[in-house]
Amino acid sequence: MKNLISERETPRVINVGTGVNYSLNELVEVINSSLGTDIKPTYKDVRIPGYVDATLADCALIHEYLGEAKVDLREGVKMVIAALNK
Repeated sequence: MKNLISERETPRVINVGTGVNYSLNELVEVINSSLGTDIKPTYKDVRIPGYVDATLADCALIHEYLGEAKVDLREGVKMVIAALNK
């Protein structure tokens, strides 16, 4: 595992994630499931030239420094909710 702090002059951008992308609908479902709610998202037409429907961050660098993610989205959302409820 590499050291996250180095003597580099140029800062690095490090994407944090699991390497799995989720849609808005999947995220809403995970949050609703964790909270016991049934909130429906509001959809708007996207009329932006060049709009990207789906993205997936390259998490290779964070995995190089810290290893593979140990918490998936569902577990992470539950952990955040538990922390906020303390």
